[in-house]
Amino acid sequence: MASVERPDGLSVRERGKLGTRRKLLQAAKDRFEEYGYDNVTVAEIAADAGVSVKTLFQHFGSKEDLLLAELAEIHDDMIAAVRARDRGKTPLQAVTDWIVDWESRRPPDGFDRFVRMVGTGPSVVSMRRRLYDDWENALVAVLADEANEARPTPQTRLIAAQLISMIRVLTSPEVRALLERYPPEERMRAHEAWVLEAAALLAGGLDRR
Repeated sequence: MASVERPDGLSVRERGKLGTRRKLLQAAKDRFEEYGYDNVTVAEIAADAGVSVKTLFQHFGSKEDLLLAELAEIHDDMIAAVRARDRGKTPLQAVTDWIVDWESRRPPDGFDRFVRMVGTGPSVVSMRRRLYDDWENALVAVLADEANEARPTPQTRLIAAQLISMIRVLTSPEVRALLERYPPEERMRAHEAWVLEAAALLAGGLDRR
């Protein structure tokens, strides 16, 4: 029997798969933020989503893939903010505004929850480094396109690298140590202040496009 088509173009089966995927992603995010990436099992995620472990692996190859999918959404949101910014706004201002806006939508303990979600184990740190390289390359492509560069220049790479440097240190040991001086409910505000300070430090070294 052929699948019944829906007005949005997805069949009932496809909609079901998409719904299951969303449940798994939400369950993984909630677990990672509450208990820490390194302390969560795929069995717990599957149980929270109301599916079997077998079903989970039909959608995601590993626990790392669940985290990658969540971080990919954050990456796409950041790239879109840079691409859609007003022409009078620099890439640095766009990234800074995006970080501040993203944090404003988080709960008071959002920084601690995000740090737990992304994890601190060696395998996750290595994975995040690879992601940062991908994010930098994506920014290079956006900036080169804006400048009508047939091929990205060293300056374009430098700008992208500096932008990603701010993203990279958002959850660095040094920033975590800084924020531990504050009560949990004040850390998001303190983190926002640090983001603005970091942007000011970088502003003099970034090309104003």
